[in-house]
Amino acid sequence: MLPNGITGFRDLKDPCIPEQKKRVFQRFCYSIANSYHCMVLSFDFDLTSKNFYSAEIKTEYGRLYLLENAYYPWIAFAKNLDFTRIEFIESPFDIIDTNVNVLTLPELEQSWHDIVGELSKAELEQIKYWKPNTVGDIIFNFWD
Repeated sequence: MLPNGITGFRDLKDPCIPEQKKRVFQRFCYSIANSYHCMVLSFDFDLTSKNFYSAEIKTEYGRLYLLENAYYPWIAFAKNLDFTRIEFIESPFDIIDTNVNVLTLPELEQSWHDIVGELSKAELEQIKYWKPNTVGDIIFNFWD
């Protein structure tokens, strides 16, 4: 079930959902880089027209992106990160951290139609407008 606020949109009368702490995300990324001999190349914390933080990471197999929803500690990995399409991939790392929910490729690619029961009216209006195809398109969106 997608939780209320996951899209980053809300009605003005609804309470704010606090953003995830950027420092915690940075520490998480550096921890992964240290454990798996990777390098964090950059961070993007700008939430203009999107609802997630990202880190570009260089691995021995190439570059990838680690994404975290800005409102829930839900993590995903992507091969390409473009405002027209995010190409999600399975986590290349064996992450055991109870503080985050590492989403699998099947979870990200599943249909959202039956799991929007907790979303607000404002979020459902955005979904109707943007017409996402998958759960991943909702959790990590480039909507403005």
